[in-house]
Amino acid sequence: MFLQQYQNYNISVGFAPMGWAIGASAGSSFGNKNVPTVCFTGDGCFLMSGTELSVMVEHNLPVTIVLLKDKFYGMIKQGHDLKGNDHANFSIPETNFCLLAESLGAHSIKVTNIDDLEKINFDEIKMPTVIEVLIDPSEMAPLGMC
Repeated sequence: MFLQQYQNYNISVGFAPMGWAIGASAGSSFGNKNVPTVCFTGDGCFLMSGTELSVMVEHNLPVTIVLLKDKFYGMIKQGHDLKGNDHANFSIPETNFCLLAESLGAHSIKVTNIDDLEKINFDEIKMPTVIEVLIDPSEMAPLGMC
């Protein structure tokens, strides 16, 4: 299987990686347009660099963006919470990311529960697609594992 080869994925959780994933996914897809690319990113990152989706649409790159929507700049909030800093507001206003993706010419799918996710046939996704997945903002990311 393609994903079992260690060189076929990239991850960035070091210093200031927000905004990196979407452009990196476009670049990876340009490198091999015959292989689907999947990008896992948050709603904050998408607000920073999500318009790169228009490049994916222009070149019909097989990129699927799995957008984890918690309505917060979640990783930043989590870092502050872990240090006991609770003075800042990291919330993101309600944004319809599916509508935003479609306005850029991409396909979109909204996932609000596990049943929605199980219904997706990933083999049928052939064009730039955003899958908006509503997640629980109280869940902590496993940063210690990275």
